[in-house]
Amino acid sequence: MDRSGGEADRGASNRHTARDLLPRCAEPARRADEPRWRRDRALPAPEEPSRAERVLRVRGIADDLLDPWFEGGGDGAPRVIPLRDQNPTAKTPIVNRLLIAANILVWIYVLTLVRQPAAVAAFYDRYSFDWKEFANQIAQGQIALATFAPLITHLFVHGGWLHVIGNMVYLWIFGDNVEDRLGSGPYFVFYMLCGIVAAIGQGLVQPEPMVGASGAIAGVLGAYVVMFPAARVSTLVFLGIFITIVQLPALIVIGFFIVLQVIDGLAELRLTAHQATANIAYFAHIFGFLAGILLLLLLRQRREQGRFRFG
Repeated sequence: MDRSGGEADRGASNRHTARDLLPRCAEPARRADEPRWRRDRALPAPEEPSRAERVLRVRGIADDLLDPWFEGGGDGAPRVIPLRDQNPTAKTPIVNRLLIAANILVWIYVLTLVRQPAAVAAFYDRYSFDWKEFANQIAQGQIALATFAPLITHLFVHGGWLHVIGNMVYLWIFGDNVEDRLGSGPYFVFYMLCGIVAAIGQGLVQPEPMVGASGAIAGVLGAYVVMFPAARVSTLVFLGIFITIVQLPALIVIGFFIVLQVIDGLAELRLTAHQATANIAYFAHIFGFLAGILLLLLLRQRREQGRFRFG
């Protein structure tokens, strides 16, 4: 359910700055002979780059899986994209829908700033989560609301249409059932905690600024696979040039996702010092997923002890 900014001395290819996130607001038109889907490259900055210039696109699951096709470079590996689950809910998932609406509204607001590059940069500077800045403020004893707010605000900021839509599709499919089982209030707290743990985990491994709801949504996936491992999921499967829809158990769909994150995350750690990588926050996905499972188990334990009741 995420891309990294990287310092100026790291590989430049595939680096996404705040200007890259909305290239129309600052860059001249591409030449006619340039490939349409070429990944933008960030040039080394003469000064220490701002948070917005180093922002980590915490990219969504669908964004990660579909990238090779939109880039025109599919490697032929099977990809799976869930479309819907066969798992009805008993109640309307109010919180889940409000979270989706909030994410979309924030992205629409960002789009209104496309002709104001300075405003776009200021927006990402203010609302992205920067682990280095956070750790420095804590070390200096700057314990204030502004110190901790980015842990929440970055969950509602995205870097592109595919980024936000991919995340929201996953949240729409899997979040309603988790909310239905946990109850609206506990689900909201659960979602936020997963996002916070994911951001801190990513920061510990790769301390670059980040935005996106992917870590929190990965936590939702972790809870879903524990609660409903056998739930059938209508899944779009890419097999080279062939595309088909099949019914797969949630354990397979979500299991494929987390295995892919672990493999790609370890590969990125190996490649970071040598060449540009995909800039996806794989470890936010991994930490968020694990947080979702652990938090769910804690909630279950409290329920069994009679101190907590699922809604």
